[in-house]
Amino acid sequence: MAGMTWAKATMNWDTVKPPTPSAFPRDGAALDLMDKAISGPIFRLKLGLVLECALSVPGCFFGMPSTMSIGPGLIAVMVATKVRTLPLLLLGVAVTALVARWAYCLRSANGATAWIFYAPKVFLVAPLIGTVLAYSITDDPRALHAGSFYLLSWFVSVLPILTLKSLAHRRRPIASESAHLGEATAAAGRSKALGLICFMLRTGDANASFPSGDVAGSVSFAYPLWRCQGAGAGAAVLIVLSSAFGRMYWHAHHAMDVSAAALIAFLCCTALDVSLSDAAGKGGCPAVAWYHPFVALLAIAVQQFFMPQKIAGLKGK
Repeated sequence: MAGMTWAKATMNWDTVKPPTPSAFPRDGAALDLMDKAISGPIFRLKLGLVLECALSVPGCFFGMPSTMSIGPGLIAVMVATKVRTLPLLLLGVAVTALVARWAYCLRSANGATAWIFYAPKVFLVAPLIGTVLAYSITDDPRALHAGSFYLLSWFVSVLPILTLKSLAHRRRPIASESAHLGEATAAAGRSKALGLICFMLRTGDANASFPSGDVAGSVSFAYPLWRCQGAGAGAAVLIVLSSAFGRMYWHAHHAMDVSAAALIAFLCCTALDVSLSDAAGKGGCPAVAWYHPFVALLAIAVQQFFMPQKIAGLKGK
């Protein structure tokens, strides 16, 4: 607790450079104000330190490239009928290390250390680690297809997400003017128990609100669990809603941002499902080979060559 208090006290909001204006929707335009009004009740919530710590995992991890180092393995474990003990223990260590590192970053002075989760090298290496872990854990084809489907759909969804972010250049709620948010809402963003998350968003990538890459990532994670494991639509929806709620709670995105991202990712997942299911047979899990996600990753590299973006989730701060 003392570490949290010290970190919060060192955040100097007055020294943060103002973001550039949004291209879509325009700041203060009718659509923007309506979106902020709809999102306001969540923006103004204050859940306290314990609940915020719990919410920070679904609220922040689905958009971190580093999560791809554990995501395929977690999905494989939940889908597989049989797993190997030692690789499962290694996955547990990886999950613990990732969460511990996140906790350390949240106790830092200004959150700068958190950008390691978004470093370009992590973006390239994490899916490789995740694939190796998943294939070490089980031989179950359905589980391996599900894990690879998560990576593939994440990369495929990110392509339109990054393009739209660049075109919309929308200010995050935490970077919006008080005149558009309302004084009470603006103040709430600076006084969360884990206000460092808001501060990192404000200083690191203030114009990356529309649409939400994190929510797209949560759909990519939830879809193969529903499709391949039969967890049920309720569990899949809960994963997505917890991510969307967290992103709005920390003033990272508006309601329109998370809704658009969920729709884009779901359409991408459905298109991949339809195109890959024939190879798996009727009713089977979409047959995604281990190398399919890396082909999609190459497409992102090409996109970034022509449309480079300096935003969290790709190039960091």
